[in-house]
Amino acid sequence: MTAHEQADFARVSQFAPMALQAYGLLGTLDPDAHYHVGLMSAITGDIEGARAQVDSMRSVVPNHLLATMLSASVAQMQGDSVAGLEAERKFLRDFDAEVATNRVEYQLHDRAIQNFHTRAQASVAGSS
Repeated sequence: MTAHEQADFARVSQFAPMALQAYGLLGTLDPDAHYHVGLMSAITGDIEGARAQVDSMRSVVPNHLLATMLSASVAQMQGDSVAGLEAERKFLRDFDAEVATNRVEYQLHDRAIQNFHTRAQASVAGSS
């Protein structure tokens, strides 16, 4: 996840298969693990696997910020600007209420969440 946050996609691609295999051995995943698996799946080209992780997170927490960020990443990877903008709008709508929940995974990914928030604000403002 550090490599992803540093945009070192070569390192992510190199280690993703091993990491995905390790996550597969865990059994039940928490939202943080679903996010990790989803990002690695998307980066390695498994878009359906990434979407499955979004669905898993949303089945428990419909407005989970990491699920929405992952949805936006998948849309971006597929060149779907409409779905990406929709995800950014959802993120901004849900942001305050979700941050107030103080979920552990939000603390773990605070920098990524804040960066996404800033980009989403600019993107949504630019689309008006």
